[in-house]
Amino acid sequence: MSEQRASENPWDEFIYWARRFYEWDGFDDEAREYKLQVAELVQSAKDALLNESDWLGPLEGAFKSRAYKASTSSIVHWNTINEFRAWAMTNRTAVQAMLRDIWSTHDIQQASNAFFSSLPESVKRRGQRDAIFSVLMMGIDPSRYPPIRPSSTEDCYVLTNYPLPPDNQTSVYPHALRFFDTMLTEATKQGLDLQDRQDAHSVALAVTEWKLDHRSMANWPEEEKARLQTFRTKTTDPSPDPITPPPSPTDPLAALADELLLPVEFLLRINNLLDDKRQAIFYGPPGTGKTYVARRLAETIAGDSSRVALVQFHPSYAYEDFVQGYRPAASGGFELRNGPLVRIANAAREDPGQTYVLLIDEINRGNIAKVFGELYFLLEYRDHELSLQYSDEPFALPENLWIIGTMNTADRSIALIDAALRRRFYFVPFMPSEAPIDGLLRRWLARHKPQMQYVADYVDRANQMLDNRDSAIGPSYFMKTTLDDAWLAMIWDHAILPYVAEHFFGQEERVDQFRLDRIAGTEADDETADTDGIPD
Repeated sequence: MSEQRASENPWDEFIYWARRFYEWDGFDDEAREYKLQVAELVQSAKDALLNESDWLGPLEGAFKSRAYKASTSSIVHWNTINEFRAWAMTNRTAVQAMLRDIWSTHDIQQASNAFFSSLPESVKRRGQRDAIFSVLMMGIDPSRYPPIRPSSTEDCYVLTNYPLPPDNQTSVYPHALRFFDTMLTEATKQGLDLQDRQDAHSVALAVTEWKLDHRSMANWPEEEKARLQTFRTKTTDPSPDPITPPPSPTDPLAALADELLLPVEFLLRINNLLDDKRQAIFYGPPGTGKTYVARRLAETIAGDSSRVALVQFHPSYAYEDFVQGYRPAASGGFELRNGPLVRIANAAREDPGQTYVLLIDEINRGNIAKVFGELYFLLEYRDHELSLQYSDEPFALPENLWIIGTMNTADRSIALIDAALRRRFYFVPFMPSEAPIDGLLRRWLARHKPQMQYVADYVDRANQMLDNRDSAIGPSYFMKTTLDDAWLAMIWDHAILPYVAEHFFGQEERVDQFRLDRIAGTEADDETADTDGIPD
């Protein structure tokens, strides 16, 4: 097993994990059957259309099935489905002609040309348009034309060193089919008999996206789960070398990545998530750079800090502060005033050629449902208008307004966030033990304080003792150009120890293990140190 993963051929490791999932007894039920059920519904729509009967009903049935749900087994993003369904219902004749074209040919290139040339602008986001096309192609033959999830498929390319599709390629679906064919070939070489492209897609989805608490891994040892997680981190941090040549200054995201010492792929992924859903939340413990990265990324995306607004939620923050409400007027009485959300939305609407970004720091510290109000609907349906609580004027969130929130997991778990909000945001982890934050302090020290690399060892050791992903010590406490041994001691005594004391409230003996001299002494004498008091 270890020899297989150590192979220089990245396919060996990928097929190893594919086998682990494929040989699970519940694999077909979990990963294949629901897609075949969706395919049957699409085929019913195809048969109805070719027979000149009602085809929209069966097609809507397919989109309302598990293909539509935002879960581990989802195929197409719910927002794209909404856009496509709305278009199909109001343009039946055009959509019927398009579907007839793609369902009457077995040439994938002709089918994709017919589909993409017919799409309205609202459904033309690269990746998601391919996802919906792939669902429609299952109406021809699901074994030959599996659905694709764009983000998962791109992760597979990275994990196997498979070439990415060209940027100028209209449809990435034919490229994905070639990848699945290559996967089938590589699997056969290693004695893994996958049935068809549908199986290839299913194992690809499992390898890249199934959570570590998925029931397929119930009997896996923790070491095996950790190895899978390490393998997956290649998709966000493909180059472990912290010393890399600076990128071209003509690429803003690449230049920002070099400044922040983060992989450019990580920033590109966030940019793509924002481009898709328009909303994302950065979450993690204190000191992981969530707010700083959000501010610098927002300025880079917007191109000018004047197109970026920052607010911070807190327990007393209300809808009237954020959206719109009545406030005392200088002349007496009250007047209706717009909050930061309405102000930046209006500015973005008047400047459609630019991207505007609203940053919401500590988003989980406010009463989110109360603060957002009817914005829950508008976050999901950017092309709709409705009246705000204090105004009869129609209001909508423009497409060129992006929203980035940050939340501290040591303050409140992500699991406690309103499910409706979670569905409307992408979530990006900033965890000290996971790429790309893992190793960030070492990269920073290598560039700015190479003589103090031991600081990263101290922090790593303290986090191992804390053994809490959501409350780990972040690197930014120590990323100061004035850092020396005196400052290290002050930061540790007045920031790290109070933070640890809060974590182990009432357990002074455990806090004592985190004193800097104890941490440093442990490093100096690893083999003889008394670790009886260190929590497992």
